[in-house]
Amino acid sequence: MSGRIAAWVPAALVLALVLDAGASAGCQRPAAQPTREVGPGVLVIRMAPALGKMRRPPVTFDHDQHSAAVKGDCKTCHLVDRAQTLSAKFLRGNDGKSAGKLQDFYHDRCLGCHKRRGRGAMVCGECHAKGPRIRSTWKELRMDYSLHARHVLAQQKRCADCHHVFDKAKQKLVYKKGAEESCKSCHTARTVGRRPSLRLAAHQACISCHLRTRGAGLATGPLDCAGCHGPRAQSKIKRLEHPERLMRGQKDRLWVKAKGGSSQRVPFNHLAHEKAGSSCSTCHHQTLGSCNGCHTMGGAKKGGGVTLAQAHHDPGSVHSCVGCHAQATKQASCAGCHHTIKAEASRRSCGVCHSGPKAGTPLAAGIPLAAGTSVAAGTPLAAGTPLAVGTTLAPPVVSRRVTTALPAYSKDFPERVTIKILARDYAPVVMEHGRMVRKLHSLATKSSLAVRFHGGVESLCAGCHHRAKPGTRPAPCSACHTRQGHATRDRPALGAAYHRQCVGCHQKMGLTRWQGCESCHKKGSSKKTAGSRPRGGVR
Repeated sequence: MSGRIAAWVPAALVLALVLDAGASAGCQRPAAQPTREVGPGVLVIRMAPALGKMRRPPVTFDHDQHSAAVKGDCKTCHLVDRAQTLSAKFLRGNDGKSAGKLQDFYHDRCLGCHKRRGRGAMVCGECHAKGPRIRSTWKELRMDYSLHARHVLAQQKRCADCHHVFDKAKQKLVYKKGAEESCKSCHTARTVGRRPSLRLAAHQACISCHLRTRGAGLATGPLDCAGCHGPRAQSKIKRLEHPERLMRGQKDRLWVKAKGGSSQRVPFNHLAHEKAGSSCSTCHHQTLGSCNGCHTMGGAKKGGGVTLAQAHHDPGSVHSCVGCHAQATKQASCAGCHHTIKAEASRRSCGVCHSGPKAGTPLAAGIPLAAGTSVAAGTPLAAGTPLAVGTTLAPPVVSRRVTTALPAYSKDFPERVTIKILARDYAPVVMEHGRMVRKLHSLATKSSLAVRFHGGVESLCAGCHHRAKPGTRPAPCSACHTRQGHATRDRPALGAAYHRQCVGCHQKMGLTRWQGCESCHKKGSSKKTAGSRPRGGVR
């Protein structure tokens, strides 16, 4: 954890922002040890291990409290140059060549300030106090589309104020239009040579800009830690409903292909995915280039050894296609069915994305088109039509809609189903089968992701009837689930299967009304109430 802000301070000092109590001490927190929650501006100041062991506990330092005490005058503790650029180092004057010099340096400035002001800690134990471990409320601030658009408007579209590249010939930072990248494209977790860490670069640039605009009497952003990294402050940031689209030469639609790959090309709607994400880094987590710029078929060092296939299909990564789609299925409207489905790509769904020409096939004159594909002008062509000389094949606008109407109620599709096989102290359960399917169908048709992957209405049935073949009448649950269950397979007993499936769905969808026993089971014997609603099936 100390590495998070190590670049802010002299090499001899480690200034750690505490996100987790156990991390700051480098050991596992005992379960019984108390933990105190602190604001995002609380830091822990300790010496680097190279200078030896500290004789007293590290100092818990509340940056926001001290900032308020000096009324936001950053120059009290930090150097600010003529351009109002803030140095994150503490008064810079000492690089801590030894533990003794470092100790004297801090004591002179901290205690000296306290004495001059007549307030603050005066003795060792007031700063170097051993107390409960702390947990910070610090929260990462993401420059999403809305926040970026607000900065663009405030800076009057002066992109050069934030975006720059290093010109080796001129040995300085310059702005290059069309080459804008995210900050983390160049700035990493640690300072490398003259290139500051991401944390150092971001804080110096942002706070310095806020200082300049505030000095000019203009509305500006916060100067304290909580103003950016406090959950409450973040929730109050005004959001733009329709931020201006960020253009960097990207196409609205394109083919996703892999050099040396054998799968069919993927027609990708970049414009639609921009709207689905919160920022460009939702997918482009390092640079704003294409995925194969870092990831290769064999896994290059530049891409961290992650292969191109893994970059697109890893279910555990929020940056991959499959992983992002899996995250979307955790929403309440989807989780009812998907909470029991493994978050991985199945071969059955491969063709949903891989629907273009084979990888390696030249898109040139004479290539027959598949049904529904179109040329660059957007004119649909019939299947088998060869391309004319010079024509460029554009990715089709692909859509798979859940348009199949729900069937009429019948023996195979009952409006209600009576489940009485487990009735004992309670009456049989009358399940509103038709009402449930209508609700699921309505939710699915409102989701573009569900529309694309579900295809027909039959796929909705698999949420409950997970072993039935689509389009056929499913067997009763008791056909697979017995009263005892299976000892080794994931096949629980019939009662457990019903409750895991039904109550689990209700919990994931937030249906609190339908989670208690008597929400579904009415008190009374099965003889009194069985068949009270005769229309439907019996299980």
